[in-house]
Amino acid sequence: MHNLYMIFTGKNSFDDMIDKDEKAWLPFNIFEKIDLDEILDMAIKYFEYIEDYKKCQELLDIKNNKNEKFFEDIYKDGYIKCNS
Repeated sequence: MHNLYMIFTGKNSFDDMIDKDEKAWLPFNIFEKIDLDEILDMAIKYFEYIEDYKKCQELLDIKNNKNEKFFEDIYKDGYIKCNS
C-alpha cells in the first residue's frame, strides 16, 4: 500500500520506482482498468487499520478532489499512467 500511497499523492511515480530498481508492488494490475474509488477505499482502510491517520486524510482528500491537476497526471480513463 505504501507504493500506492506514494503514487496517488504524487510523491513518486511508478516509472521512477521501476527506474530505481525498486519493487513496485501495487494492489492492482496497472495494465487493467481499475475502479478508483474502490482502490482508494482499500488504501484508506489499510492506513486506518495501521493507525496512520495522516495518510488516511491525504487519501481522503484525493478521493474527494479527483479533478485536481496533479491527480489527472497519474490517472486517466481508468488506468494509472506509466511509460513502462
